[in-house]
Amino acid sequence: MWHLKFSGNRLELTQLSDGAMFSIKNAEMVAFDNNETVVIAHNQTEGILSRLVHSFFNRDATAAEWQLGRETLQKPYDPDAILD
Repeated sequence: MWHLKFSGNRLELTQLSDGAMFSIKNAEMVAFDNNETVVIAHNQTEGILSRLVHSFFNRDATAAEWQLGRETLQKPYDPDAILD
């Protein structure tokens, strides 16, 4: 089990079993050994994109899917492109 919190511009992760702490800056996604991922949305649109993956596929986004979604959001886009 992990505890995650933001402190300033850094994400702090604390491993609850032994208290080990990590401080991460400029992260987009954290992947754990058990294949679970945590997406760090930088704005409301990215948060919606992450929740859509959960809603449609009942799973976390993969790193490749998240990167593709972020690249799509950098361009003029239409909703069909994101769903594709």
